[in-house]
Amino acid sequence: GMRALAPALSNMESLRVLNLGRNDIGTGIAALAAVLPTFSQLQELNLWGNAIDADGVIDFSPALCKIPRLQRLNLSGNSIGSEGMRALAPALSNMESLRVLNLGRNDIEDEAIIVLRVLIPVMRNLKELAVGMSTEVITELKELSEICGSTLKIS
Repeated sequence: GMRALAPALSNMESLRVLNLGRNDIGTGIAALAAVLPTFSQLQELNLWGNAIDADGVIDFSPALCKIPRLQRLNLSGNSIGSEGMRALAPALSNMESLRVLNLGRNDIEDEAIIVLRVLIPVMRNLKELAVGMSTEVITELKELSEICGSTLKIS
């Protein structure tokens, strides 16, 4: 799994896209977190459908801040939950180059509203946010985005 792959990945400093979708990484995310800071050129990280839970987010979210060029992050279809969303928030608020964020299908609706109310005003470069929530929540987040003067596309 990821524990075996991580050492090989650590030698790929110029990697720009890392697509690990549907690999059942789960707890192996800690091994990936250890090598993420070596990807100084990484622009896209796809971790959808990997059974990453709140503990996994706690393990890897600090490493996300160490990828200065990351523009696209896909965490959809995991099991982040409320605790994971809270753990992810500080990292997201410091990711200045992030343009596209997908958090859909993570069982985070209630917590996401609270966290995203704080994040939307500070994530000024974010252009697309996929949350996969109810129409009411998406409408509320769009209104907040407009108040902040953002052209953020929310779905």
